[in-house]
Amino acid sequence: QRLNAEKFEEQRLNTEVQHAEECWWEQKFDALTSKFSQFFECNSQNEAKVIALTQEKTKAEIATLVKARDEAEDAKAKVEATLVKTQEEVKEQKTELASLAKAREEAEAQKAKA
Repeated sequence: QRLNAEKFEEQRLNTEVQHAEECWWEQKFDALTSKFSQFFECNSQNEAKVIALTQEKTKAEIATLVKARDEAEDAKAKVEATLVKTQEEVKEQKTELASLAKAREEAEAQKAKA
């Protein structure tokens, strides 16, 4: 009987140890699962932040490019306006020179007749 009691006690202790080990492993597994969940959540948040920052940077770069394009178009328009004005001035000067040349020819013709 004593032997049976010792065997029973040994089995009971083995069962408790096995149960304690199972509980320990479950706690470790739960802790690791929790850590992985935190990691993946943090990783997702970081990815979202990177995407948001990239979009903001892209928007800022687009705005800068649009502003530069608008400034270039304004400069081009000013140059074209200056070119048109200069062409008109050249045309006026040619007309004036032609008129002066004609007047000189007429004056020389008058002088030659006289």
